[in-house]
Amino acid sequence: MDGEYKKTLGAYNFIKSLRFATNIAAQKNRLNFEAQIEISKYAKLSKKSSKISVEKMMKDFYENASILSYFNEIIYEKYNEKSESIFSKNALIHPSVKIGPFCYIGPNVELQQDVVLISNVHIEGNTKIGKKNKIYSFASIGSDPQDLKFNGEKTKLEIGDNNKIREYVTINPGTEGGGGRTVIGNNCLLMISSHVAHDCNIGNDVVIGSGAQILGPVMIGDKSRIAANAVVVNDVKENATVIGVPAKEVKVGNKGTFKPYGVDEKVKDE
Repeated sequence: MDGEYKKTLGAYNFIKSLRFATNIAAQKNRLNFEAQIEISKYAKLSKKSSKISVEKMMKDFYENASILSYFNEIIYEKYNEKSESIFSKNALIHPSVKIGPFCYIGPNVELQQDVVLISNVHIEGNTKIGKKNKIYSFASIGSDPQDLKFNGEKTKLEIGDNNKIREYVTINPGTEGGGGRTVIGNNCLLMISSHVAHDCNIGNDVVIGSGAQILGPVMIGDKSRIAANAVVVNDVKENATVIGVPAKEVKVGNKGTFKPYGVDEKVKDE
């Protein structure tokens, strides 16, 4: 099925590019040969020449739309009726994904290989979730950022591979003023009721304790630990442990007395 998935991903990107270019052309009121050139440039439909016929554009569009529609019908039938979950046929979901009951997946979501949604998981927005992530019940991923200046701009949330996102975790996408993107790396643990705000950049192998609040835009370095109920308002360096409101760095292991739970005792400050 991986071959079909790659073909579908190509179709998805083709149609997304075509729609983007068509919107640009329409806004400029150039629905003529100039518009065709612009569309072909964005959709990468031509090699050296920008000349392409309307007939070929339409043929390519319908072929790719057919691939996408067929693939999504299979996924829709596989999950929607059996699990009582609701998701858009425009979502891109790898066939290896496991979706528990009562989940919601929006139209601009991409779930890559071996993602597991336990149950009652809500995912929306322009959200891309990498391989082997496990997301537990009542997590809310990709809903609008909690910023009064946000006005529906198209921003992103990108989550890497092999993360564990526990119950009631909330993760918001970026905002236009903060860079437009929230990023979470690989191999992270987000404990119960923690929150990652808009425009944050979380590194790899990070542990975020229960109830901790990461208030954007901040950067959290690789292998850092955020204590339970901490409120992070500044950047956190690599291999650091922070605690408190506002969060401040403390020493751990053989350099101090504080011992955070949920962290391997072998982990030491460098």
